[in-house]
Amino acid sequence: MRISALFSLLVMSIGCIAQELHIYNGSEYTAFYRGMRNHPFLFSDSVNNGDVFYDGALYKNIRLNYNIADNQVYFRYETLGYNIRLLNEKISYFIINGRKFENHSTNAELNEPFFELLYNGHLKVYAVHEKFIRQPLKAEDPLFFIQYNKYYVAYKGKLSRVNNLSSLLSILPDKENITRKWVRSQKLNFKKHPEQSIVKVVEYADKNIVWPSTDIAAQEVIVENKPSVTTRIPSLEENRLLEFGNNLKPSVKSTVTLAGYIKDGKTGESIIGATVTSGAGSAVTTDQFGYYSITLPKGRHTLVFSSSGMNDTRRQILVNDDGKLDIEAEVGIRRKR
Repeated sequence: MRISALFSLLVMSIGCIAQELHIYNGSEYTAFYRGMRNHPFLFSDSVNNGDVFYDGALYKNIRLNYNIADNQVYFRYETLGYNIRLLNEKISYFIINGRKFENHSTNAELNEPFFELLYNGHLKVYAVHEKFIRQPLKAEDPLFFIQYNKYYVAYKGKLSRVNNLSSLLSILPDKENITRKWVRSQKLNFKKHPEQSIVKVVEYADKNIVWPSTDIAAQEVIVENKPSVTTRIPSLEENRLLEFGNNLKPSVKSTVTLAGYIKDGKTGESIIGATVTSGAGSAVTTDQFGYYSITLPKGRHTLVFSSSGMNDTRRQILVNDDGKLDIEAEVGIRRKR
């Protein structure tokens, strides 16, 4: 009798926790591919370790999988022993086996696939992976999935499809250093190895092109000689570069996590619902304790902490490893014209 009561209490507790965490509110997921020659998943037919930023919260170290035939992400709820479907429109990004996939959909009804980030610099390289069912040559043979990959390059927020070297060169703002002769010297083969070829050309361009100063996130604050009412002069704290981790220490991680608490600098109270944004396109909000956690590519970023009724707070950071950054926000002052 006592064991039965304890079990009921455990089930009720799990249900309460599940209601608190939005990720556990999805429906059960089952992929149908029995009798097929292969599976519809990107990696394998089993779940893998990963992270997902879902409905405004980051869930780390959960068991994920990505079905690229029906464009469905799900995770394994080990406690109850079944898979839970995630709603694509609530996914900002997810990471499986160290590979990051971003949501660039502009219309939730289109069920657009996720974009895998292959290279992140002034230029970004993305891949879209899809599988389709094909009929075998012999009627007695089973159906099978065939995978197709599409590649895109992003510059200044615009995504452009890349099919060959010509389409790639047309995107680059400065083509003098990227010539067909250089490509041939690298023995790149766009037909056989499109992903490696595109990434190598973009990486070379990123390091050799003289980029405009407007492309550098650290130079986003411009102070005029004669400040007006709307001109914002950065403080000394905002100009100081905060470094997390040692860039000389080798690390296999391409992304890091920065976390901390945002509080009212005068009262010390936690600020709920404050927004943390970065030049890399990441954005998170604080929870009921004023706590935030944001995942960033390694390197230099400008973080902006904002909340209603408070002055925006900016911090210049250089992240090489995970770190903690607490913020004390100031009450906004309305100036008279």
